[in-house]
Amino acid sequence: MVLMCPLCGSMYDRNQRVIQRRFNAAYNLPVLFYPQVLGLALGMNPKGLGLDMNRVKTSELLSKLGA
Repeated sequence: MVLMCPLCGSMYDRNQRVIQRRFNAAYNLPVLFYPQVLGLALGMNPKGLGLDMNRVKTSELLSKLGA
C-alpha cells in the first residue's frame, strides 16, 4: 500500500496487527509512503529511506524488487 498522508500511513501500519488478530488473518501488507517508493525507483538505499522503521516488515517486498 502506498500513501501520501503520514497520519493514514501510521494508522494502517500500526493497526494492521490489531485487524489481523481480530479477523484471524495474516495480511502482512507493507505500508509505504510515496517518497519511499520514489526513492526505491531512483535506486536509493532502502535503509536510508527508513524502510527498516516500518512496523510491517518490508524485507519480502524488497527481495522481490531485488533491492
